[in-house]
Amino acid sequence: MSRARARELQAAFAAQGDPTGWFEAFYAEAGGNAAHISWADLQPNPQLEAWLTREQADGAGKLALVTGCGLGDDAEALQARRYHVTAFDIS
Repeated sequence: MSRARARELQAAFAAQGDPTGWFEAFYAEAGGNAAHISWADLQPNPQLEAWLTREQADGAGKLALVTGCGLGDDAEALQARRYHVTAFDIS
């Protein structure tokens, strides 16, 4: 699904007084197919990966919070390093 479609949904929901409601509609239209989500990288942020590697991060006993987690790629990378992760997004 294109970014243009995302903008269409955003405008329609904003006009109805629901400026964040378009996310639910967008994800519903994607039908569970991550390839249809134009902003999904389907991999952790490269800067996060570089930091985890450089710091030899071991999250055992540590908490991590990922805001705006999207499909959860960063959260999964942190969990793989043994962090106890809480991740959320608007939708």
